[in-house]
Amino acid sequence: MEYKTIPIDKIKTDSNNPRQSSKEENLKEMAQSILTAGVINPIEVDKNLVIITGERRWKAAKIAGLKMVPVRIIDISEDKRFVRQVIENIHQNTMAPLDIAIALDKVRKLILTPTVEARTGKGGFSHGTRGVLELNKLLGMPESTITRYLKLLGEDEEMKKALRTPGFQVTKIEVVKEAPKKYQSKLKHLIAVQEDVTRDTIRHLAKVLRRAERYGEDYEAEKLLRQNFEGLSSVDALNRMNRIIPDEESRIKEPNDAVRLVSEKIIELMGLLSRHPLANFGNFHRPLITNDLNNLGTFLQNYFKGSGQLTETRLLGKDNGK
Repeated sequence: MEYKTIPIDKIKTDSNNPRQSSKEENLKEMAQSILTAGVINPIEVDKNLVIITGERRWKAAKIAGLKMVPVRIIDISEDKRFVRQVIENIHQNTMAPLDIAIALDKVRKLILTPTVEARTGKGGFSHGTRGVLELNKLLGMPESTITRYLKLLGEDEEMKKALRTPGFQVTKIEVVKEAPKKYQSKLKHLIAVQEDVTRDTIRHLAKVLRRAERYGEDYEAEKLLRQNFEGLSSVDALNRMNRIIPDEESRIKEPNDAVRLVSEKIIELMGLLSRHPLANFGNFHRPLITNDLNNLGTFLQNYFKGSGQLTETRLLGKDNGK
């Protein structure tokens, strides 16, 4: 390893860098920092002065007008070079989701030895979970996150194009699973073409589409999936959805409708509590939830006596019976 200060124009970028797409708006801020404090961390290059890590620092230094930059010259193999680049880019959060997925897939192929492959008795990688534990140990990235990214390799080309945008929220794709299967493909299309639609809006859409399926409102669902939700808050988006596919409360016309709605809410509450048992809540939140449930019981007793007039404040546990 050797440290030098060399002319900035002699340094070359690496065409095989795992970060294939990036947003450059932060480079000007980095350039201003370099003007103030200089290039604090040397740019890593190989013996041919091709960048290993630090490409963004190099670009920012050029914007800042520097003629010379500090470098660390490293003798490194191609495999180790790629792994080093992946580690830096992932921890700096500068890569688009699909770039991360492709990089993780390539790294796991590099680190899984033939011995390990023979022991698993499975052929091929595809977008499965082989090598996830090894990637976790190497990169320090949670196994669930690694698996989430690797699954992106199985998306269609339209979604992959959207996933090449740095900052794209991968979790929006997971929310699609909450929608009925027959609508999932078109919901993914909506996400792909409306990149600024929020995750909360997608979750609302999934819920409203479940309602459309329940009432056989396929025509309305198709109309909903043609709407543009970009730039809308999740509240405004939900209001638009409810105008196309009315919510449950607006559908109450007779007692049977109310009974069905109450039953569904109770089942929803039981499902929530089964996924997050009271025992999992801390000492601060557990009494609040218990109090709300007790208030609900009191409300029901009074309700069936014809005097169910407890206020929303009490039901939310803000009154505490005072």
